[in-house]
Amino acid sequence: MLFKSVKVLVFICISSFLIHAQNKYQFAIDLINVQNDQIKVTLKTPKIETRKALYMLPSVVPGTYSKYDFGRYVENFKAFDKNGKELPVKRDGDNLFYIKKAKNLAKIEYYVNDTWDAPNNKPFVFQPGGSNIESGKNYALNSHCLFGYFDGLKTRPFEITINKPAEMYGSSPLKKKQVNTTQDILYADSYMRLADSPFMYCKPDTANFKV
Repeated sequence: MLFKSVKVLVFICISSFLIHAQNKYQFAIDLINVQNDQIKVTLKTPKIETRKALYMLPSVVPGTYSKYDFGRYVENFKAFDKNGKELPVKRDGDNLFYIKKAKNLAKIEYYVNDTWDAPNNKPFVFQPGGSNIESGKNYALNSHCLFGYFDGLKTRPFEITINKPAEMYGSSPLKKKQVNTTQDILYADSYMRLADSPFMYCKPDTANFKV
């Protein structure tokens, strides 16, 4: 009887872990292989229960007071199932991406351009609300420039894996875990918290003294 109870408890724990893993956004960005001032963004998607999913990037964010349409900096947006088969995607304007066969959706990937010196930066994005991408030098990044969310799933937790040059240090108000010298993970409990939390990676300019 005790053995059966233990088996049931283990099954419940494993099921709970799998459900939790399916219900969060698992983003990854690559700050090592950067070309043409573009960052590659990959998302292991939360479980989608509808036939069509709407992925959105913000048009306006609190504090900017302007309509910037951050999705206009996104290129080569693609969606895939768990076997790597590409799913149909229809872009609607700058910020909306409709994904068909969404119940099979497993991964999204796209590239994001720098806003500080983008040729299509009209309306102009005031620098503190945008992003600076200088390969090997500086990445000053507002989260709303890089990451979106699915319609109806704005309050799911977010996990951001950042692959970075070993000599760079990351600063962020988000909870951060340093996996090793070339990888950090940032955590946010919702998109609202994520969008309100910029981060920067660069070679640290530090000083020290003895007390």
